[in-house]
Amino acid sequence: MRRVRSASAVLGLLVLGTASGGMAGEPVAWYVSAGAGANWASDAKQSGRNRDTTCYPDHDCNHLPGGTPSGYRWRYDLDFGPGTAIEVAVGVRFDDIRLELSASQRKNGANQESPGISYLDGTAIKSAGNGIKSNPGVSVGDLTTRTLSINAYYDFPAIAHRVTPYLGAGLGLSFVEVSNLRYRSNYTDAQGSSNPSLQSFNGRQDADLSDTALAKHLYAGADYGLSDKTLLGLKLAYTHVGSVEGRDTYLEHKVDGLTSITKISSTERWSVMITLKYLFTPGPL
Repeated sequence: MRRVRSASAVLGLLVLGTASGGMAGEPVAWYVSAGAGANWASDAKQSGRNRDTTCYPDHDCNHLPGGTPSGYRWRYDLDFGPGTAIEVAVGVRFDDIRLELSASQRKNGANQESPGISYLDGTAIKSAGNGIKSNPGVSVGDLTTRTLSINAYYDFPAIAHRVTPYLGAGLGLSFVEVSNLRYRSNYTDAQGSSNPSLQSFNGRQDADLSDTALAKHLYAGADYGLSDKTLLGLKLAYTHVGSVEGRDTYLEHKVDGLTSITKISSTERWSVMITLKYLFTPGPL
């Protein structure tokens, strides 16, 4: 709710500023715009935890107080590949200032690297050395952020009467989804002997993490006047999205009804888009 209130407060201030500009007699021009291009996301951290108190057949828990763990903790590095960026917006300009309401989507594929697991209290997990293997497997799908933002821009004087450079900043709310968070673990006896009881220790989880986070933006770009109502532009954007967290159950687990908590750290994104603006009032933006 705090994130929603912050975004709402910024929206109220910008609307008030727009109204003040109009009442002051400054020229007002409304426009719509759309853009598409590519984006790159910085590496992030994925962490998780649960309250599983099971001592698994390939773990020696005798060194733990009481002989059982209080839960498990795991960490991964997330590496994101190049992705796509799209944006639509409606805005208003008075004097050299533009205010804009935008909706954007940025999507990147993700890979998990450098896995690490320990007990919940940080104690290292020790192998029992009994020849039993856990055969774990993890994977992750895409990171997608859909963002509603309020943006403010300053337009510099036009160059050669056709090119208008600008700088801007924005604040918004991102709806973040990390798809296909998958976990598998099945136990086998390295000696090759049949041991059906090991199957009761198998685990499986398929989840999508969804959460909201505050998004902050910085912009730089330029628009080229194709006509008195249409502008073609190049827009560079930097976006910082806060960390997100989700809770999910397991499809299969030794402990019935067990849940895990997954957290993805904040991410930074850089995007470049080709934009097209249409002015409802003729003349250079």
